[in-house]
Order: sequence, then structure tokens, then C-alpha cells
Amino acid sequence: MFKKLRRHFLLLNMMMMSLVLIVSFVGVYTAMRQSVMRENLHRLDAIDVPFEVEGHFEFGARIEGGVDAVENLSVVHIRTQAFENYFRIFLNEDGELIARYMSVELEENQYMQAVGAIGNRAEGLLNLAGRDWVFTVVGNHAGSVVTFLDVTESIVALASLFPIFLIVGAVLLIVVLFISLAFSKYTVAPIELSFNKQKQFIADASHELKTPLAIINANVDAMTTSDAFIFHIKQQTYRMTHLVESLLELTCHDVSKNNHAYERINISQVTIRTVLTMEAIAYEKGFTFEDEIAEDIYALADLAKVEQILTILLDNALKYGEASRPIRVSLSQRSKWVVCSVSNQVADDIVNPDRLFDRFYREDAARVHVSGGYGLGLSIAQSIVDGLGGRISVSSENGEVTFTFMLPNA
Repeated sequence: MFKKLRRHFLLLNMMMMSLVLIVSFVGVYTAMRQSVMRENLHRLDAIDVPFEVEGHFEFGARIEGGVDAVENLSVVHIRTQAFENYFRIFLNEDGELIARYMSVELEENQYMQAVGAIGNRAEGLLNLAGRDWVFTVVGNHAGSVVTFLDVTESIVALASLFPIFLIVGAVLLIVVLFISLAFSKYTVAPIELSFNKQKQFIADASHELKTPLAIINANVDAMTTSDAFIFHIKQQTYRMTHLVESLLELTCHDVSKNNHAYERINISQVTIRTVLTMEAIAYEKGFTFEDEIAEDIYALADLAKVEQILTILLDNALKYGEASRPIRVSLSQRSKWVVCSVSNQVADDIVNPDRLFDRFYREDAARVHVSGGYGLGLSIAQSIVDGLGGRISVSSENGEVTFTFMLPNA
């Protein structure tokens, strides 16, 4: 139980830490991407300062004359000293390319691709000729001018952050894992200590109660049984002895979980034998058994504990089932599991079937003394199944209650 608690603590902690890292890295990456884009656009704006081109054409900072100034100009090679790789295209009012300036040579179709990629955007980022370009559009009634700046290096540098983030995230998660392991043991230790003390107290109290109860039983047996009062004392003493033994057994299962003597057993034979031993009791109470038990199914388990599980489930069916309806027992194999089910009809549907495994829980408290039980049998069965590495569950539908337990096959 405490191993599961520690695992849940670790899982929750790692999930929260992973979420925090993802959100943090996404936030940092988004902020850095926006910063890089702002820086690239700033570099792009710097290109719009006046400069001199061949043909003695003076180009203003913000294209004061519009594209009319270059209507007869097709290609101009820029003499530049300070700027990086970039090019500028002039579009008429119909969006057609009429001229271009460039500090980098591109193929003719690549210029047309650039025109098609702009769309209605005033600025943005596009991939052209295997490189990344940031662009801005400046326009008037006569057309527009689009300037492109090569920002491949900055985009590549930004993309290189991904493996860095992955490495840093993995290292942080490993560190958090080891820290969480240490803290989980430290956090769960007081709870485990308190729980173990409680179990030890129940075990000690049960042992102490068994001796005086045994003495009372022996003395009552020595007395005459004709007296009704003595008979009732004997009856209640027997019930108390049964309760103490059940508590002691339940505590022993909790303490010695995973310490069973596992062996390869023919669970088909065990099931048939257990059903046969219960037939006499079933006959006296007016019950019949219907079984569907597959042959030669083997499980890796403790023979005595499997018999005890079956006995508890069959006894529970005899106590609470309707005598006019048969008790059905089935055994089959599913993949890596051996599956055994015990079904019986009840007068009323079970309101809280999952609570039937709770200690001392009774669906109908008024029937405690009628059945002679204390609501510990199913808790004992669950504890045994857990200790054997299996699963047990209950379902209730249309007045039929089915208990199913699964054990690893052999």
C-alpha cells in the first residue's frame, strides 16, 4: 500500500514538474522568438536609409516618390557597404513586379515566389531559396515596395534552442526524480509507522483476547447446557472468538503480504474440490451450484490461500443469496490471467458494491446477527488476492452479484 502511495506521489510530482518545465520553456521560447523578430524587423528598417545606386538614382528613406520614381527601372544593383543580404521589389497597383534592387542574386522564379508569398501581410517571415527572410511592405496609391532581409542565421540559432531545452529539461527531471524519491520516503515514513503500530496493536489485542475467551469456552463447556442463559453465553462467546480470529487473520495478511509460498497449482482442481466441500452446506440451505470450470488451468499462487478465497466467496453467496436461485461458479483463462467468478442472486440490488470490501461494512446492518458474520470475510479475501499479486472486483446488475478474482497464470 505504501509503495503505491510513494509511486502515486512520484507520478504526481513528475507530472507537475513536467508541466511547469513545458510551460516555462514554451514561454521562454515564445519570448525569445518575439525578441528575435523585433530585432530582425529593426535591422530591416535600417535598410530604408537613403543610399546611392547606379544611374544616379537617389532612393528616399520611406519611398517618398512611390513606385512612380522607378517606373522605367527594371533591375538596379546596389552599391552597399553596411547592409547584409537583402533585396527589394517594387509592385504596381495590380501587384505585378516592375523593378527590384538586390544585394543578393536570386533566380527569376524565386522573385515571383516572393511576390506570391506576401499576400495581404504588412510584414512577416517566409522561406525562399532554402533560406529564411523577414519582410516589410510600404505602399501608396501607385503600388508598394517590399524589402526582404536574410535572417537565416538568427532563425537557425533560435531553432538550436530546442535540443538545449530538451537536455536541460531531462537533467532537471532526473534531479527532481531523485529528490522526490528521497522526499517520498521521508513523507510517507510517519504514516507507515503509524499504520504498522495500529496493525501491531490489533494483532497483540487479538492474541490477548484469545486466551480468556478460550478459558471461558472451556468453563462453559464444563457446565450444564440445559440452562438457556449458559447457552446464550456460549453462543456469544463463540461469536466473539470468531471475530477475534478474523481480526487476527486480517492483520496477519496485512503484515505478511507478498510473503506467500508461491507454487504452480492446478486451480481447476482446487476450485472443483472447494465447491464439493461446500455442497453439503448448500444442500442444507436449499442451494444448488452451477459450475463452468475449464480443465487444467494452472496459476502461480498459494494453494491454501486460493482455497480460502473460494471458501469466503462461496460462504458469502450462501449467506446472502436467494435459495431458489443457483450459485454459479466459473473458471477460465484470459491472456496472462486466471479468472474465477462466483455469482448469486440477491433480493435487492447492491447500492454500493465497491464498499463490500470495506472492513465491517454491511449492506444491510439489520442482518448482522442473522448471518452470523461481521463483514470481514471479503476484506480478508481482498487482502489475500492483493498479496498474491492479483485483482478482485464485484459487480451488481439485475439483482445478480458477481465476485471476480484474477491471479497470474503459470
